[in-house]
Amino acid sequence: MMTNNKRHELAKRNELIISLVKQGYSFTAVSRMFNIDVSTVKRIYDEVVTPIGLEWGEYVVCPMTGDTFVHISGDPVHIKGNDHYDAWEGRGDACILKFYSENGYAWDLRFGEHKGNVFMKVENIHETVV
Repeated sequence: MMTNNKRHELAKRNELIISLVKQGYSFTAVSRMFNIDVSTVKRIYDEVVTPIGLEWGEYVVCPMTGDTFVHISGDPVHIKGNDHYDAWEGRGDACILKFYSENGYAWDLRFGEHKGNVFMKVENIHETVV
């Protein structure tokens, strides 16, 4: 069984791999940096970044492991901010979607309004019983 530290290390590695490819580094160059197969770099990039189809958009992935087997948990929660920082760190309203992954984690994806902008942030990451 994979430890939490190992999952966290892999998630951070995958984030860095994706970042480098997005910056223009080739799959080959990135594979050499991490001493892994080119096919592994392509798989990480494709699973996390590449949309299934143009009409579908991008995958939601587990923020701890990058796993794509993710489910929505419950109804969205809308919190009124009353233009006074009541809902989150920003000034406006917030909307929270709850997710869980098949690899044992749950988290919230928070959308928050602030002066005409909407910010998105992963919050409340915790382990669950699978």
